[in-house]
Amino acid sequence: MPTTLQTIGDYAFYGCSGIASITFPSSVSNLISIGDYAFEGTDITGSLTLPASLQTIGTDAFYDCSNITSLTFPAVSNLISIGVRAFRGTNITTLNWGVSGTAPVTFGANVFSPTSTVTTLNILEDVTHIAESQFYN
Repeated sequence: MPTTLQTIGDYAFYGCSGIASITFPSSVSNLISIGDYAFEGTDITGSLTLPASLQTIGTDAFYDCSNITSLTFPAVSNLISIGVRAFRGTNITTLNWGVSGTAPVTFGANVFSPTSTVTTLNILEDVTHIAESQFYN
């Protein structure tokens, strides 16, 4: 993704079967929002590392992206909210949750659940709350 990109709109890549990977530039990204259903049902494969500039992840943004196996949130982030079922239907086995910012992150319901695939969960020391039903099942 280009460093100038600020918003990925609702349904932007919905169901696009040809997308195998996404790279968000980590140090120079201006991306602040990923819209509802933006990547739902795509073939994104492997690891996904979100940029520190990201503030919101919409409802079902990565829903049913079953080939995502690793998800990393940066240690210091501007993240404010993650929508309902944003990562539901992925096969994440490794989740690196390092979000430490100026405000608590608001979670929608079932952001990661149902899931039985997470085997490695790395959480920063200053995380104080994991919302209900996030890893249910």
